Amino acid sequence: GLMVAAELAQLFTEVRQLTVLGIKRYFSSPWNLMDIGASVTLIIGAVGTFQRSADTVHLFGALGVALKWFSAAPGSTPASFCTPK
Repeated sequence: GLMVAAELAQLFTEVRQLTVLGIKRYFSSPWNLMDIGASVTLIIGAVGTFQRSADTVHLFGALGVALKWFSAAPGSTPASFCTPK
């Protein structure tokens, strides 16, 4: 439950960034798409836990963690995509 709440908070942060940057600029960055994809896959993996589906947890959990790790790697997010113009 806590992980789902954390990922929903992360999605809220992404929506806030979308409103600041505008839809065209926000979706021009692959990093933003990876952030959204990571949060969604981790939520699906967490829901699989409650449904007792080990395959769903393993598949979506691993994919979500890999996307989170990749997008959090140092230097992976260009500063130009993080600040509005």
